[in-house]
Amino acid sequence: MLTKYLILIGRTFIATFFTVNFFNIIPLDPNNNAWLTQVSMLLVDTASLLLLGLACMKVSSVYLINDNNNTSSSGISINDSNLIIRERKNIDIINKISKYLMIFFMLLAFSQSYLFFNGMKLINYEYSFNYESINKKYNVQKNKLEQKLSNKELNNKNINEGKINSLEIKKNKYISDLNKGISKARFLLLRGNIKVFLMSFIWVYGLFKLSRF
Repeated sequence: MLTKYLILIGRTFIATFFTVNFFNIIPLDPNNNAWLTQVSMLLVDTASLLLLGLACMKVSSVYLINDNNNTSSSGISINDSNLIIRERKNIDIINKISKYLMIFFMLLAFSQSYLFFNGMKLINYEYSFNYESINKKYNVQKNKLEQKLSNKELNNKNINEGKINSLEIKKNKYISDLNKGISKARFLLLRGNIKVFLMSFIWVYGLFKLSRF
């Protein structure tokens, strides 16, 4: 009875892992750095379901083998022998899956360096584009204002300088907000990459222990 519950729990965890990830990664967009970062974080956040599922399946097989060895004091029947062979095959399969997953999470960890530098390049490009846009809009508005003032208030120097200063204050505020936004984006990118890197190796360690159990 215990083994049936373990198998049920294990299959439920594994099915939940694949279901959650499947519906969150579609539509596929592997050329999008933000999509790749999001998928990486999703995989490490849900990897506990996969690890627990495999662990339950393996514990079930180990329990059945030990239980049959302990109860078959007068000898192992053909059914018991077939059961032990089947469960040992299941254990071998789980061990192989664990090793493949170890490789996958190691690759996922090292891929964070690419995602970080590529993400920084995109953030810097966006910063340059928005910075130039702000300056262009400022210069256009400044030229329009100077042209308008030259026709109406040319002799009033204080009025001219006040309106131009007001325009420049707005420009500086936009640039300040842009710098804050870019700094936050860089921080979030770095934090996400470090999180995925560290958690990937946590799952590598867990899967390694599972394969040796």
